[in-house]
Amino acid sequence: SLLAALSLVMLFPFFWMLWTAFKVEGGGLSLQFWPDPGEDFSSLYTLRNFTSVAQGEDFPFLLFLRNSFLVASISAGLTVFVCALAAYVFAKKNFPGKDLLFWIFMGAMMIPGMMYMVPQFAIIARLGWMNSLQGLIAPHLANVFGVLVLKQYIQTIPDSLLEAAHMDGASEWQIFSRV
Repeated sequence: SLLAALSLVMLFPFFWMLWTAFKVEGGGLSLQFWPDPGEDFSSLYTLRNFTSVAQGEDFPFLLFLRNSFLVASISAGLTVFVCALAAYVFAKKNFPGKDLLFWIFMGAMMIPGMMYMVPQFAIIARLGWMNSLQGLIAPHLANVFGVLVLKQYIQTIPDSLLEAAHMDGASEWQIFSRV
């Protein structure tokens, strides 16, 4: 019973949001559930809020939704790809300064994200990407935490598997993408 009561407390903001979405304009803070005698439900509730959002009368909500979906999906996909490439190199390849470069990357995780906002803004402005989708996507493609997590995973793959693929004639790209 305690869990049920806590779940109702947690779900209350969701129900309040859903309830006020159906309210007429100016009635969002009214606690009246049922109309007064002699009135119908249209004096309290309406579907116009949803139709105006769907039709873009007040603002282009569907355009904003599409842009958010595009930015989120493209950012996620490209971030995983870029991080996986870097993690593969750090986990399985040897080159001069590899350890130093990796620890510099790890040190970058200690810098708060807010410290990057002004330089990222300046770069995006100079590239002419202000108010564009690429201006929202590009700054977040190189994620140090993603590189760290993927590097730890790729290190668990036996080197003998990669050597076998190389002996079978697989290119570096085939080894990365298939093994």
